[in-house]
Amino acid sequence: MRKLVLVAAFVFLASGAQAAFLEIEGGQLVGASEVLVDGNLYDVQFLDGTCIDLFNGCDQASDFAFQSVETARAALLALDDQVLIDLPGPTPDFDLVVELTNGCSSATECFIQTPFAPSPNLLVTMFINRSSTDTLVGGSGNPYDPSTSTVSDSERVYAVWSAVPEPSTTLLFLLGLTGLGASARRSGLA
Repeated sequence: MRKLVLVAAFVFLASGAQAAFLEIEGGQLVGASEVLVDGNLYDVQFLDGTCIDLFNGCDQASDFAFQSVETARAALLALDDQVLIDLPGPTPDFDLVVELTNGCSSATECFIQTPFAPSPNLLVTMFINRSSTDTLVGGSGNPYDPSTSTVSDSERVYAVWSAVPEPSTTLLFLLGLTGLGASARRSGLA
């Protein structure tokens, strides 16, 4: 019976909340994997360039991971809660030191942009304004020029999102159920 409880606990934990894994290169935060946004997992990278280059032409709604202001805002709030946080140990204070995020070389503030397209002819951006004093999630309802580059702009960088296939969580859940079944058979409960 004790094994049955342990296996059930494993199944419960495997289906619970996940932490984002930070990608750090040369002391700079370049991205994160398995960021939880509205119940779905995404990978994100902080990249400089133009919207056209980074988002497959930047001219169709399907070029973007998020299609509405609500989901783009949820993604940036997830960045604030799961990625741009002060972690214990030797990890740098990504939440306090703006220039430790790739593309943000300004010491005062940085706008991390997540473009989305509610329709093919309207391209808008949600941004997270990281400054030395606070973090603000906001947005622009106005179309912007997708050929404008962030390469020479020390205060702007794109958050490029991609959906993570779900099998990792499902696989853990199924392994837990298999273990639960095997344990039940061994103890004569099945």
